[in-house]
Amino acid sequence: MRLRGLALVVAVLASASACSDPAPQNNPSETASATSTPLADVPAISQPLNTTSFQQAPCSILPMVQAANLVSAVRTKAASGGTGEARCTYNDQESNGVSVGVVKRANWLQSTYAAGQSGKLAYFTPLPDVAGYPGAVSNNVDQRANGVCSVGVALSDHEFLSVISTFGGSSPFRSDPCPVLQKVAEASVKNMRGGA
Repeated sequence: MRLRGLALVVAVLASASACSDPAPQNNPSETASATSTPLADVPAISQPLNTTSFQQAPCSILPMVQAANLVSAVRTKAASGGTGEARCTYNDQESNGVSVGVVKRANWLQSTYAAGQSGKLAYFTPLPDVAGYPGAVSNNVDQRANGVCSVGVALSDHEFLSVISTFGGSSPFRSDPCPVLQKVAEASVKNMRGGA
């Protein structure tokens, strides 16, 4: 049941940031082009990562031993996300989960900053340095009190790492899911930089 919930969350988040979505409130890139407010210091991506191998094998982004240490994961499952990108889901015994994957999206970071700074997102916290790469904690809908958080890290001008949680009532992370998700994102980027 929780896996179906995670799939729904991934689909909603993917469609919310899809470039073809015409609804401004669901598309940070549309918001970016519609606003005339200058962006406050969007961090640069100094060394773009080659993510080809991680797109083909998403569960190599975060080795199981690290997922076990971070979120008590006991199993993984690779699948396609809502927009076709490959994702890996790590679940604990109670099916609480974290999903990671590389998403192809041009100018994701700039679009997210624009939407966040103009108040178009339900929550937005810049992350200037996630293992050397800029990102943000953000989403169109705020379900953090229900264990759902979304962290993105820009890996290049055309791709970002997406990390999403679905922590249920049995999870110790349910009431505050974002801090552990940031740790998952940082561990994932470190692995990707090292060619895990």
